[in-house]
Amino acid sequence: MLVDEDAGGDVGGEIAFGVADDDFEEALQGTWANNPAIVVVTADTEISDVSATTLTVAAGGAAFVAAMLTYMSGFPSPANNKLARVSASTAATIVYPAATFAAETAPIPVGATVRQVGFEGAASDLAAVTEGGNGLQSTELDFTTLGLSPGRWVKVGDGDNAGHSLATAADNGFCRISAVAAHKLSFDVVPTGWATVDIEQGAIATYTKTYVGKSASITPVCAPGATDVPAPTFWRAQHLVQCRPHRIRRIGHHRAEFRASRLFQHHQQSARP
Repeated sequence: MLVDEDAGGDVGGEIAFGVADDDFEEALQGTWANNPAIVVVTADTEISDVSATTLTVAAGGAAFVAAMLTYMSGFPSPANNKLARVSASTAATIVYPAATFAAETAPIPVGATVRQVGFEGAASDLAAVTEGGNGLQSTELDFTTLGLSPGRWVKVGDGDNAGHSLATAADNGFCRISAVAAHKLSFDVVPTGWATVDIEQGAIATYTKTYVGKSASITPVCAPGATDVPAPTFWRAQHLVQCRPHRIRRIGHHRAEFRASRLFQHHQQSARP
């Protein structure tokens, strides 16, 4: 009789947005901290209407505050599946600038989603700074309203859309937040070459990420790698020492940090209104 034998080897597979969420929670012994999102579970219910400027929602609209960037997907009109900046909101509405969307006449189908993927300063509002520590500084935008917290990562700049990145190329990249004040978002990790940039004329986009972790008091450790998903979500692995070894190997095999410049899940659309 054979004893003490193990079977091993990799099991190939692809990871798409949201598919392995439960596995990551189990492996990291934590729960997802998600950006605001509304997903239609019952047709024409959670999101019941889309006009040129407004999404009508059953609940949760107030979580989408002014200056947040949202990404819409799964709507009947292809032109509505895109990135857009919130202007205002109530519990039952999310409001955007004039002529942002095509009015939907068909029922809003199951799976249609609006999800916060970042924020965008108004034109000439944001600047990169080094004085007093690296960070983004604003004149009007209040960073404390955007659900940001120390330890999270953001992606500064939008290279896919002209006028939405900082003029100094080195300032556009992944940064880790160390402090959040009303008019300064401080970073303790920035791209090499980060430099002061005067107030930008464009509306600078910054992308945030969904993450999962264990304890905010533990220094985050990020598993390296990327998938072929064009624009994914990011997660923070904070308690890998508590994971079973086979779980750590599984995470490494699937290359579990989904890194990209935009949080567009498995979608390619990036057109702005």
